[in-house]
Amino acid sequence: MNITRLLCFSTVFFSTLFLVASFSPISAVVTPVRTREEVKTSIEEKRVETQQNRVQLAEKRANGLENHCTDVQNRLTSVHTKLTELLEIRKSAGVETGVAQQHLDSAKSSLASAQTACQDAVTRFNDVPQDKYSLQYEAVVRAREQAEVARKAFFSARKSLTDALVTLRTENKNKMLNDEKTEDDQ
Repeated sequence: MNITRLLCFSTVFFSTLFLVASFSPISAVVTPVRTREEVKTSIEEKRVETQQNRVQLAEKRANGLENHCTDVQNRLTSVHTKLTELLEIRKSAGVETGVAQQHLDSAKSSLASAQTACQDAVTRFNDVPQDKYSLQYEAVVRAREQAEVARKAFFSARKSLTDALVTLRTENKNKMLNDEKTEDDQ
């Protein structure tokens, strides 16, 4: 019996509580009624703010990409210069350097194409339109694709430089072994 009374009391109590809460002035403050024009204005303001944020993000990406490409270009160019000097030293010492020279030439062309691709990607990031989302999205996708082309070109240049260094070391070891054999034979 007590359980039945308790259930009846709780049902009446909670239904009364919800009824009072629905008429209280607090609920009116929590959910203000906005007109259709206010909603449209709010949506348009958010859209404009989002587009501005996308443009700022594209500018940040352009600056970051430009700095990164410049740093990578400088490092790989420095390595290329040092390997070219080493190649000249080995060439004057009588070491065969034809294969290493081919790798260095390949690295130089990869560096040039990477630099061009980086400049193109930075230009595309800077040219992101401010008008429509679809145009912004397409422009950013094209810029990302171009940045990926630059990244692959930098990897290709790095691989060519590594191959040139390995080739120079191998050819130098072979020359040293041949020199030792000729000295031992004499």
